[in-house]
Amino acid sequence: MAHWHIFSLVGFLLLWCGARALNCEDTNEVTQEEFKCFSTYGISVTTGTTKIENVVQSDPTAACRYYYGNLAAYKKALTCAFGVGKDCLRQLGTRTDLLPDADRLGRGMDYLCSHVADLDADCITTSQSALNNCAFRKGTELAREGLTDTTSLLCASYRVAYECMKEELRCPKQTLEVQLNFTNQYMRPRACSPFDGEAYSCIATQLN
Repeated sequence: MAHWHIFSLVGFLLLWCGARALNCEDTNEVTQEEFKCFSTYGISVTTGTTKIENVVQSDPTAACRYYYGNLAAYKKALTCAFGVGKDCLRQLGTRTDLLPDADRLGRGMDYLCSHVADLDADCITTSQSALNNCAFRKGTELAREGLTDTTSLLCASYRVAYECMKEELRCPKQTLEVQLNFTNQYMRPRACSPFDGEAYSCIATQLN
C-alpha cells in the first residue's frame, strides 16, 4: 500500500485483478490483455509502455487533448480494460464493485473534458512529487493499521488519494475542484462511501 501513487490506483487495480482465462497473478499477461482493449478500439499507447496506468495517466485530461475526436472509442477501451479486471475478480470470488465503475468513469471523462479550460495542467504536473510523497506517507500509516478486509483496504487507499489531493494539490481553486469531483463522484468504486458529502461547489454540476 505504501507505494501506491495517486492517479496510478486504477492501473494498479487493473494489474492486480487479472484477466479473463489468464493467470490472475501474471501481471505481464494481464497487461497484454488490457492493452488489447485499446488496440481493438484504435487507441494507440506509447511504445514501450508496460503498465495500464500509463494509459490512465497522471494527468487524466490527456484523453481530452489526444483522443478528443475519438473519445467514444477511448471510453469503450476503458470499459473493456476494466472488464478484464472484473472478470478476474469474479474468478477469485471477490465483489466486482471494488473497481471503479467503467460507465461512470466514462461519464467522468465527459466531465473532465467539459472543464479542460478550468484545469492548470502545468500545476498538476509539478504537484506530482508532493502528491506521491503524501501517498507514500499515508499509505505507510495504512499499512501499520494492519487492515485485512479487502473492501476496507481498497476504499482507504482511494481516500488517501483524495486526501492527498486536498492537502497537496496547490493549484488554482477550479483545478482542485475538478480533480476532487472527478475522484469522488466518478473514480470512486461503488463499494466505497463518498469521501465528502457533497460535490465541490464553484463549478460542480449535478453528478450521478
